[in-house]
Amino acid sequence: MFYYIDVQENKIISKNEILYLAELTENQIEISEELYNQLQLPATFEIDEEGNIISFDHTPLPPDTTPQTPISEERIAAFEEAMLIIMG
Repeated sequence: MFYYIDVQENKIISKNEILYLAELTENQIEISEELYNQLQLPATFEIDEEGNIISFDHTPLPPDTTPQTPISEERIAAFEEAMLIIMG
């Protein structure tokens, strides 16, 4: 297996494995299987003068603040309450 990551600036945006050695683009870096298995995305990384990754840090995503849609029972109860108010 051949393992590599896709990077943008100093951020690792994806990790990949393929069966054969491939020509990498300038935004891809070969990594070891050990590093591949340890890596959690998203992450930032540091490289040495030779282009080898010397460290990486998992960067947790911010919490999801998207309002949640009420479940069906809550929606029905809210509808019934609104009808009672309308009907007086």
